[in-house]
Amino acid sequence: MPLRLWKSLVCGIQKSVHAAYKARAANLIVSTTALYKKLSGVELDVSQALVRETVSELQLLIHQMGGEQPNLLPGLSKSPTSTFVRIKRSG
Repeated sequence: MPLRLWKSLVCGIQKSVHAAYKARAANLIVSTTALYKKLSGVELDVSQALVRETVSELQLLIHQMGGEQPNLLPGLSKSPTSTFVRIKRSG
């Protein structure tokens, strides 16, 4: 699956696989069936690594732009990655 499509899902730019596919359909040479088949074979570790990588890239960008915000929930880690991992493991 093209990385841009995957990242649009991870970042919440697209709300579903199908919406992401439709937004990029003109640039893709695969069917929705092939896309879903590919997704079904992606291991959880790969998905988690992509989320961690994306968060790291976005945190750097936010820092460079001076857009950091105070922690709204004291006691919780400011790292979205660690919060995401805690939620996924407990869920």
